[in-house]
Amino acid sequence: MKIFAVVAKVQITQQPHWLEGFFQKHGTTFGYHVTLKQVCYLEERNIQDVKHRLEAFFRSLSVSDHKIELSFDDLVVDKDADGLETMMIDAKENRIINELQSGILSCLKPYDDFVNTGTEKYEKNFKPHITIASNLDPAQYESVRAELGRDYFCKGVINEIYLIIADKPGAEEGAKPENQTVYRL
Repeated sequence: MKIFAVVAKVQITQQPHWLEGFFQKHGTTFGYHVTLKQVCYLEERNIQDVKHRLEAFFRSLSVSDHKIELSFDDLVVDKDADGLETMMIDAKENRIINELQSGILSCLKPYDDFVNTGTEKYEKNFKPHITIASNLDPAQYESVRAELGRDYFCKGVINEIYLIIADKPGAEEGAKPENQTVYRL
């Protein structure tokens, strides 16, 4: 049994002065991204089907200039069931990314066995964001919160979507090239 997710790599084109150092210290090894399909289980016999479905989807997709431009400006903090905090910067409303995510979910509809059922809410109530710090216990959260700047506005561009298939969850697994299939917009 494998796990898989679909994410959009975000190339940050404008950011507040504090964000890069903050992200290097507290962010993930996978880098800035928007998760389009949350982590689900995948039987090895279905790997090629998932890849073929996404290939067909991206072949039929038409995105102007082969990129999606996003603006991020709203700091959001979410606490999980274990009491750990995640800090995110939400994107402004963007019809194109919403349609992209909806299309991906539609083409991968048979594959919805979530590794963490708590993440299903992010998929169903999609709010594009970049995570800047995660898995913070209350003491870490207070310390990290003190490092934040006051301006959260940043811009980014998406032109690549990654299908990640790995043996176990984690940003480190997602960052390994052998676990990635890249689709260009």
